[in-house]
Amino acid sequence: MASVAKRKWTSPDGSKKEAWLVRYVHQGRRRGKTFDLKKDADAFAKKVERELEDGTHVARDNEATVLAISRGYLEHNAMRVRDGRITQARLDNIASAMRNHIVPTFGATVLRDIEVAAVDRFYRDLTMTKGLTPIYARQQVKELNMLEQFAFKRGFTRSRPVQAALADLRGLQPPRIRTLETDDAVAIMRAALKHQFKSNPRVEARTACMVHLAACCGLRLGEILALKVQHVDLVEGVVRVRHSMTNRGTIKCPKTPSSVRDVPMPPHLLAMLADWIERHLKSNPDGLIFTDRDGRQCRHPGVNQNWLRLLRDANLYDENDPIHFHALRHFAGSWWIDNGMPVPDVAKNLGHSDPATTMRIYVHSLSTEESRAAAIAAPAAKLIALVADKACSNRLSLAHR
Repeated sequence: MASVAKRKWTSPDGSKKEAWLVRYVHQGRRRGKTFDLKKDADAFAKKVERELEDGTHVARDNEATVLAISRGYLEHNAMRVRDGRITQARLDNIASAMRNHIVPTFGATVLRDIEVAAVDRFYRDLTMTKGLTPIYARQQVKELNMLEQFAFKRGFTRSRPVQAALADLRGLQPPRIRTLETDDAVAIMRAALKHQFKSNPRVEARTACMVHLAACCGLRLGEILALKVQHVDLVEGVVRVRHSMTNRGTIKCPKTPSSVRDVPMPPHLLAMLADWIERHLKSNPDGLIFTDRDGRQCRHPGVNQNWLRLLRDANLYDENDPIHFHALRHFAGSWWIDNGMPVPDVAKNLGHSDPATTMRIYVHSLSTEESRAAAIAAPAAKLIALVADKACSNRLSLAHR
């Protein structure tokens, strides 16, 4: 319980002073706070009693601001980078969120005083005032939630209002990657083989290999850029995905444990990679199979520039509705399904632990209306042949007329 008592004293200059003191016990320690007005003291006493009952009270000596906690949070994550638990790119994203959005909004606020309504306003301001996409704005709320989790574990707060507010943002869907129809994928793969980079045959060969690795084996761009020579097995005919490259050029483990996989390669791709290794492979410290002419890493921005040139050559470039390189991976999954590969095998090739993810996100139908009609008609004919006796046959014949 919290008690409110009037306190009187004489100051060094002889003047009479008085205030209202709230006393209570928290975690075995006597604590108190002084107020000029009794109504403020009574309100604080009720608040303390409620928090003590709920187990959410945080003493004043732990009332750190968001700015102060964010500094400790960044130091903590810098240590995680040194330990190899997260990448430098992840730390950069955290620092960016703190610097650009979280600290400017909440920096001077004591973390424990943040309420769900304040988080709602934060999200609304990011989307409506700053013009961020809903998905990116939600990511900033997620970063604030991670900061809150860090503080919660260290006793700076006993409640999780950001976590509660984040739950209300469930259901936001990222913008779907523009998918490729069969004719589109064929046009891109054909353009990649047609000497579109006439001034640089090496870039031409590298681009063709990358496009066909994505479209025929379903590899992500980061996985392609991080491929090492020993992981392209020309004897067994498989590409062994063991690493991925971030936008900053950091080579790390793949996206998920299931992304570590061996994917069979078609014969034409084996021939393309064998030719690349024989004619264009450059020695480099990381043992990468794809590098620039000086043996330096290929990075995402450079590949994307070549990709845009490729789309123009294939007459598929649209500034307002761009096709991303990742669409080739989506196409691979759809093509495999459309050509009869079992869904579990498609999921394994794509590096998904759950085949439902494959069906929900990556696969779209490539069938034409005529092929779908035929696909329904043929099994139905077999079924009706089993159902129909003589009387049914007569009825079906009349219905057909």
